[in-house]
Amino acid sequence: MNKGIIKFPNTKRKLSKEEEKLVHVCANMIHNEYTNTNPFVKPKQKLSRAETSLKELIHDIFELNEE
Repeated sequence: MNKGIIKFPNTKRKLSKEEEKLVHVCANMIHNEYTNTNPFVKPKQKLSRAETSLKELIHDIFELNEE
């Protein structure tokens, strides 16, 4: 994925049910990543996985909007 600035339009649109489900799944994954007490997983790895989850979430929401 390209790193860059994502500009969102000024809108009062609410998330659809599908988008809310994706957000919920992503939030759970990030929560589980940080509450996991595995001593072999370093903080940088947790941060990297959280960032990847967020990027995938944004990508998936954009894909839903294209349909």
